[in-house]
Amino acid sequence: MYVELYSVIFAMNRFGDVEAYYDTYNGEFTDNEYAKTDFESYIYVPKYDEVSIAKKFLKTSPDHSLKKYVNNIPEKNFLTNFWNILYKLNIDSEFKDFREEEKKNIAIKWCEDNNIKFTTKFNRQKS
Repeated sequence: MYVELYSVIFAMNRFGDVEAYYDTYNGEFTDNEYAKTDFESYIYVPKYDEVSIAKKFLKTSPDHSLKKYVNNIPEKNFLTNFWNILYKLNIDSEFKDFREEEKKNIAIKWCEDNNIKFTTKFNRQKS
């Protein structure tokens, strides 16, 4: 059984206090409360951390003006200010591409760490 990488990324994108789990028997993702206690059947899917991804982007970016602006951002409102700077410098699309690639890498690592086979093909079932 293979899991679609797109599905892993989707499960990592959840908001709030919702926790996602991978059901090892049927290969589906769930937020079922029972999954929190059944460690044999369900594997926790971590949320991705956009702040960490943003900071990694800063480390790899050759744009010195970006680093100059971002060095003064307080942690409290980091993401809001970070996005404002990206828009101001017109490099938001570069970050979006970087973020999607990072999310893909995080999902691949999660699959590998949990011995889950994956595919990058999106197989939508016809109804």
